[in-house]
Amino acid sequence: MLHPLTKLRYAQFHAVKANRLNANFKLASQLAVCNKGILVDQLNQPLVTVFLG
Repeated sequence: MLHPLTKLRYAQFHAVKANRLNANFKLASQLAVCNKGILVDQLNQPLVTVFLG
């Protein structure tokens, strides 16, 4: 079982990662307007951004 302080650090770390993913997704959404090669998932899930190439 994790020490409470370790749990807190984990939570903060994952929050930072989630924020970065959201920022990347917003950028991808903006690019998708200009670039037909990027397909952005309608559910706003950052991990489901597909690059068609």
